[in-house]
Amino acid sequence: MATVAGVTVFMTDKNTIWAIYVMPDSGIATDKGIKAGSTEAEVKAAYPSAALTQASYGPKYVVTDPATKHELLIELDDSGKVNALLSGLEGIQQQDEFCG
Repeated sequence: MATVAGVTVFMTDKNTIWAIYVMPDSGIATDKGIKAGSTEAEVKAAYPSAALTQASYGPKYVVTDPATKHELLIELDDSGKVNALLSGLEGIQQQDEFCG
């Protein structure tokens, strides 16, 4: 795991990037403009097929690209605003918590 400028990179034991965690203070947005501070309504509008799931720390939306199996997790805080993004390979949504 390595952290640079608000981004944490998780790698497998074979030095393959498994997931990238974008922390709230990074200012990084998705290709559809979703970033820390975006509202839940903005997430739903940008990603209408996103599945809402509940993690131990709160709600998160999961967007899966069926062609690549790439996943985007959009974490919400208690006020319903985005507080972090996680992008990675299939199966990251099964990880309940990332500590970056």
